[in-house]
Amino acid sequence: MDQELTKKIDELLELNVGALERSDLSSLGFSEHLNLIVDIHSDLVFISENIIPNNELYGVDDLRLYKSLITNFLTEADKILKFDPATDRNNIQTREQIIRRLNETRDSINKNHIGLINSVKLANLKPENFDSLIAELKKSKRESDKILKSLRENSAEKGVSIQAGVFSGQADKHKTASKWWIGISGLFLLFLVVYLLWIMFHGHKDIQFDVVGSVIYHTALRALVISILSVGLFQSLKLYKANKHLQSLNLHRQNVQNSFTFFVQALPVGSEARQTVILEATKSVFAHNQTGFLGTESTSNNNLSFNIADLISSKSPGE
Repeated sequence: MDQELTKKIDELLELNVGALERSDLSSLGFSEHLNLIVDIHSDLVFISENIIPNNELYGVDDLRLYKSLITNFLTEADKILKFDPATDRNNIQTREQIIRRLNETRDSINKNHIGLINSVKLANLKPENFDSLIAELKKSKRESDKILKSLRENSAEKGVSIQAGVFSGQADKHKTASKWWIGISGLFLLFLVVYLLWIMFHGHKDIQFDVVGSVIYHTALRALVISILSVGLFQSLKLYKANKHLQSLNLHRQNVQNSFTFFVQALPVGSEARQTVILEATKSVFAHNQTGFLGTESTSNNNLSFNIADLISSKSPGE
């Protein structure tokens, strides 16, 4: 066993788990997560005292995974002890990150090490302790079921976060397109103004007013040029507003998706508030929100969004 791992194990055994509750921080403390912290600490202590010293006996050749688990837990424990909301401007996010990493450590133990832990406990079990082991195995099953449910929800949440990158890319494309179209609109406007000024000051020189055909020809020609420039100006402005509208929509969706995971992780699994956040995030994707760039905005997509939202809200959390 290397000296660094030995040092980490000593730190783990000397750690005062009760101090990690941080009851002095009131609502920003970790009282509601103390059971999680105690469970992780208990399993890591068991690994340190029973599995690591006898790793060859249990067929564990590489101790780096255990070293990593212990190091990660001690790092988060140190962050909890040093956590000061008064000086940390992002204290809520810092707290959520600590809780998330603790849950990741718990999940890693349950996924990769709980089988060996239970086997070693069973091998060392005395007959009078059978009942307690059975109770612990049942607890492990409940935790595994909870983890599976959490994984399903997390996969959806990560998918939402990834989708935010798609919306960001679309917003950038429409932003670039809107810049091009406003530039083209400016050129059409410039040409139109210059042409009108030319007509006012010089355009009459070519017209033979005593010849009806000349008047009709030059008038029609000027009307045609003005019409072309006016239509070009109108269409380019229309495309500019359409791209600005789509840019605003995608930025709104990106902001919602970026904050979605943070809000969901801050709420209890299966709670009504959590389902509401998911529902509102769904509406933000499918709803046709008004941005002010389009004069008349259809509400047909809004009806679609509420139909989709109704379908989602009618599903139970477990489905």
